[in-house]
Amino acid sequence: MTSRNATPFLILAILVLLGGAGALLGLSQSKNATSFATAVTNTLGATSYDESVVATAQGVVESDHLTYNSPDKLGGYVQRNNQRTYVYIIGGRAYETKTVAASTPTSSLTFYSQPATQLANASDPVRQYLRLAGMATNVVQHGQTFTFSVTRGGQTGQFSGSIAGNYISTLNLKVTGETIDLSISNVNSAGTVSLPAGATVKNAPNPATSSTGSASSAG
Repeated sequence: MTSRNATPFLILAILVLLGGAGALLGLSQSKNATSFATAVTNTLGATSYDESVVATAQGVVESDHLTYNSPDKLGGYVQRNNQRTYVYIIGGRAYETKTVAASTPTSSLTFYSQPATQLANASDPVRQYLRLAGMATNVVQHGQTFTFSVTRGGQTGQFSGSIAGNYISTLNLKVTGETIDLSISNVNSAGTVSLPAGATVKNAPNPATSSTGSASSAG
């Protein structure tokens, strides 16, 4: 979901070129803890979760606060400083607001709708980052914590994180002066993704006609 400029390595997180998390080579783990591979599989198979993704680069901090409902709903907001952009993917439609003050009531938001270029399960940051685990060959697990690295495009990303119960709870990435801190909560019990009550929905402007289309109100 992040809109900031990403390094070639971080762009991996928004490419839909990765398969599911597969067998991991060189895995070292505690016998009593849920294995990293199992936790990844369980999290990717969850029906819902809340997520927070905080990305820091060149002194700029951007955070995504989203809820995912399998298989086709993702929504929340992206915040930088005190400005937010609300973004939702529901089925085959994408909804996005203009950037507004963080204090703006959600009931007064206007969403612009258009066909989604990617469905929710392909756009979800959690799923994008966990699928990077399929590229790891050096996972080391100690109890409920783990580390691994992935090299791509001449850059090596150092990952660390933790497991809570049977699911991934946190995932942290450091690469060339940039960091991403991801947290996952309310696995299988997150709320239903829907547009905020009272918000207005318009068709996204068509570049050919500059028309905003008709408006409706979210229930």
